[in-house]
Amino acid sequence: MKTVESIAMENSYNLIMGKDMIGSGYLIHNPNEPLSVETLKRLFDYYKSQKAWSRCVKIQTLLVKTKYYNEIKRLSKKNS
Repeated sequence: MKTVESIAMENSYNLIMGKDMIGSGYLIHNPNEPLSVETLKRLFDYYKSQKAWSRCVKIQTLLVKTKYYNEIKRLSKKNS
């Protein structure tokens, strides 16, 4: 039987990756807010502990892109 945490992780991962959620509405993030680096790190740590390496690679790629985008956004505000 899956725990609430594992269901929330699975749902958040699926939603972020554009897939369907499983059964319940548990999530570890607010889908109405921009995706945060903290959420991605939490997902990465969870799937790393589960040894789900393909998911770790996808999350890490998205994490790098998100950090890059946030830095570009910060620099563009600074230079305005």
